[in-house]
Amino acid sequence: MAAGKLSSPKVSTYDRFIPYRPHLNVDVAHARVMSPPSGARNCQSPWYDERLLIYSDVLGGILDTPGHKQVLPIFQQSPEATSPTTPLFDDPKSCSRKTRRRVASSPKNILDMPKIRNDFYTNVLDWGQSNKIAVALEQTTYIWDVESKICKKINVASEEEEASLYFVSAVCWDNEGHLVATGDNKGHLKVFDPETEKIIQNIGVNGNATISVLRWRTHELYTGNRNGGVIQYDTRCPNLGGRRLGHGQDVCGMAMSHNSHHVVTGGNGGLVRLWDLRTHQCFRTIKAHSACAKALAWCPWRSSVIATGGGAQDGYIRLWQIHTGEMIGEVSTNSQICGLLWSQEYQELASSHGSVTPENNDIVLWRMSRFQFEPQTRLQQHLARPLHMALSPNGTTIASAGVDEMMCIWECFPENRDHLRRQSSSTLALDQMIR
Repeated sequence: MAAGKLSSPKVSTYDRFIPYRPHLNVDVAHARVMSPPSGARNCQSPWYDERLLIYSDVLGGILDTPGHKQVLPIFQQSPEATSPTTPLFDDPKSCSRKTRRRVASSPKNILDMPKIRNDFYTNVLDWGQSNKIAVALEQTTYIWDVESKICKKINVASEEEEASLYFVSAVCWDNEGHLVATGDNKGHLKVFDPETEKIIQNIGVNGNATISVLRWRTHELYTGNRNGGVIQYDTRCPNLGGRRLGHGQDVCGMAMSHNSHHVVTGGNGGLVRLWDLRTHQCFRTIKAHSACAKALAWCPWRSSVIATGGGAQDGYIRLWQIHTGEMIGEVSTNSQICGLLWSQEYQELASSHGSVTPENNDIVLWRMSRFQFEPQTRLQQHLARPLHMALSPNGTTIASAGVDEMMCIWECFPENRDHLRRQSSSTLALDQMIR
């Protein structure tokens, strides 16, 4: 029996072709595929309908891209990016409808704020962890309970202070929302309990310089004054005086980092200084703006990024990397930046703007995807500069107080599970990682 020839099995090789068309406009391609070929209109058919031809003309005019007749374009030049310094407030419709989310355009509550001072160098509004708002009007501090809608009037001024030209220039809740600290134009620093309406501590005299801003750090109080001083007080030892850190010029802005390791101060001349509170040393000075830098805010999901806002002669909002001092983003608003607040849940930035024209005294929400400014919506109610802003403890609501003697409560960031974001686990957040 003859042995048959051994034949190797046939091996078929196949290759897959996966088209890569990142700039393909599916709507345009589908419209061109489904449109009748040229000359087909002269051919009458049972399915011929003049209305379909009119519809095709209208649809083609909307979807067609001039200069590109391919059904499946392989490459298309991307549009030029908008310069980050381009003013975005000339057209109130500059917020794209595709990127906007629904935000209530009217405030939930409006409260009367008679005799609120028209002073850019004050900070008289704060929202505590107890869900109560503290606001100072001249010599009196008011505590408004957001839930019960009960307002309490507290006056801790002495008879001598009431007889003088005395006013409260700064207020701040402690980290637990139990105590309120106030500073005044005489340099006095007081801590009182809103429940008992009693002064807990009268820490001392900070010279005669007006205290412009206050911030708590556990048992420590940090003050910024009009003489350019940044002073730390320990509320456990009020008789020891304070530790002077210094700034150089009038201090009107201060923000504590979320881990309480750093604080940023801003003032006249647009100088911004960054302090390490573990060593009490200034580790970076940034010439951030050409006018007063009052609006300061730490990014909650990237601890090394801060937002700063300039005064009326500057009008810029800028983002900075604190470890390198590099500017990573900016936008021009042609208005005075009075306040800045971040929303961690929506990854947005809220800014309040002051202008000589009433219609431009508004609050703008910016979408901060990859730290690029995209205007989300504008909230217009104030007729004069909204000098002060505060964020609710749950991060959903903004309180704004303006020179028009109104305080508005805005529901800007409603709780929504679809928008919940996990905290960044970036390796750049070294203070949140052990290894």
